[in-house]
Amino acid sequence: MVFGGLTILRIALAFMGGLFGGFFGWGIFALLGLVGLILWVLLMIKAYQHETFRVPIAADIADSIAK
Repeated sequence: MVFGGLTILRIALAFMGGLFGGFFGWGIFALLGLVGLILWVLLMIKAYQHETFRVPIAADIADSIAK
């Protein structure tokens, strides 16, 4: 759920690139990439330590889909 949502946001920003052109558009695009990288590393560390970590919004959506 986490990375699927980030991917959808990045695709939407790529299609709206002309709307947010210039540094602002690329800044948001790069920021989403950085957030994805940080979450990826954090979630890998938590999985390696056998800890349960729930990403606030994504965990609720995943729970509603799983039920």
